Amino acid sequence: MRLVFSADNFAILEMRGGTHLVLTADPESELIKGAFDLMVEDIDASHRQYTELGLKPGAIERGSIHDEFELREPGGTLIKFNSSHVSDLPV
Repeated sequence: MRLVFSADNFAILEMRGGTHLVLTADPESELIKGAFDLMVEDIDASHRQYTELGLKPGAIERGSIHDEFELREPGGTLIKFNSSHVSDLPV
């Protein structure tokens, strides 16, 4: 994901293919777990980037198919990030 814009309580991230993810801080919201996962090209680089941004992602859990970590976005929603299993080989 590419950061498009950020402020203290608002951020816009652009995902592969041009889809945008808008994150907003809402101190009145209840903490929930997202009903979706996000897949990233490089799980280690993404974890490192989010850590450097001060977002405090959880530890990377290594799996047999995907590696993953969770991150609570500023609005309180817990989002799971998965490693990609997409191949660069031509079809």
